[in-house]
Amino acid sequence: MKVKKNLSDSVFIKVLFVGVVTVILLVPLFLIRSLITERQGRRDTAAFEVGEKWGGLQTVAGPFITVPYRVYWIDENKVQHTGRQYAQFLPDDLAIETSIDPEIRSRGIFDVVVYRASIGMKGYFSPIDIREMKLPADDILWDEVYLSLAITDMRGIREGVDFKWNGSGRSFEPGITDQEIFSSGINAKVPDPEKTLTGRNSFELDFKINGSEELYFVPVGRSNQTEVTSSWPDPSFIGSYLPTEHEIDADGFSASYEISYLSRSYGQSWKSSAPNFSGTGGALLNSAYGAKLFLSVDHYHKTMRSVKYAILFIILTFVAFFLLEVINRLRIHPFQYLMVGLAMSVFFLLLLSLSEHMAFTYSYVLASLVTIGIISAYSARILEKKKRTVFFTLLLVLLYVCLFVLMQLEDYALLLGSAIVFLLLGFVMFITRKIDWYSVRLDRSNGMHVPADKEKTQGRKKG
Repeated sequence: MKVKKNLSDSVFIKVLFVGVVTVILLVPLFLIRSLITERQGRRDTAAFEVGEKWGGLQTVAGPFITVPYRVYWIDENKVQHTGRQYAQFLPDDLAIETSIDPEIRSRGIFDVVVYRASIGMKGYFSPIDIREMKLPADDILWDEVYLSLAITDMRGIREGVDFKWNGSGRSFEPGITDQEIFSSGINAKVPDPEKTLTGRNSFELDFKINGSEELYFVPVGRSNQTEVTSSWPDPSFIGSYLPTEHEIDADGFSASYEISYLSRSYGQSWKSSAPNFSGTGGALLNSAYGAKLFLSVDHYHKTMRSVKYAILFIILTFVAFFLLEVINRLRIHPFQYLMVGLAMSVFFLLLLSLSEHMAFTYSYVLASLVTIGIISAYSARILEKKKRTVFFTLLLVLLYVCLFVLMQLEDYALLLGSAIVFLLLGFVMFITRKIDWYSVRLDRSNGMHVPADKEKTQGRKKG
């Protein structure tokens, strides 16, 4: 019995039990993180479903001239075959003006950002020299030369495309002749290409396109100028290039791009028979740039960030519990530590569920008040005195305020978090600097700690 009592009064054994409780709490925290990931997946599925009907992520590439030509080869049986290949020519100058009109659509409880973009393009093609490309003049299919514009999701086109070639109006047809690089888009026949392509040709396009969240452009011109404006106040500039100039305020954003063809990994023309042709499609898409209409109230992202700090805040709470136990001669059972830790874990579940139905700030305040309230009420009996309960409650309030501030700071979260941990560690070291941990026993007999070296002395006196 005496050995059992000594073990139950041992500080080391108590710390060990609290450590086991902390490890056990990793299980619900892991499950909550998995739930957040699942809810994010459902949100992405909702965005995909909306995009299927409205228009998904859009990438616009072009325009470019497609010149088909015949090729011949002889197989191993000495039989001659005829096939078709394509030469692509990109414009010398390309200027794009885009206005993005956003709106929020709902799919169940999930919000999805969609947009309707008005895109205007103009520029010109330099004269095409088929001899430089080593194209066989007699085998070029001049009646099938097309101007093509690649568009990722054709469902986003709800109106016609206004197109002028050298000042004359033309019409586009659906589909792309050469689908080895781009699988979808629109095309228009080039009038009298055998003559017109030997000179400079100008073009103008105006069209509207529906899309979801992101809009990209591919810098196919030798010189590329792009202007993007929108009333959306929270953009994220994405892709291979950042805007040379941009402005963001509560009324929206504007961005300007100046891109030279020298910054790309592909040239102004290529043939489908070229040795490096297989990598051209990837190179084109990798050079895309644009804007994402970012939902600043991404509660899943913020909740996931808060869960990453969960175990740290649970440990800090347990340290406060343990110090109150040692300094005030209390006995707190590991089961009571577990209950407090579970309440702190459920906070993140409350935060996740509430933030799907109200603003994240309100969700955080409500979830933290409920959590602090239930932990304080539970701790009042354990801590026995009102002052201790008030101190512990204020500590919890401070922890949850710090957690909220950390989630709001993107760039300085690590710095502030490190500073908070360092200050708290310094505070604990200061208040425990005079404690002789070798003599401390968790024993409430006579209302005080009984150092191990004094137990025998007190026993003799009683005898």
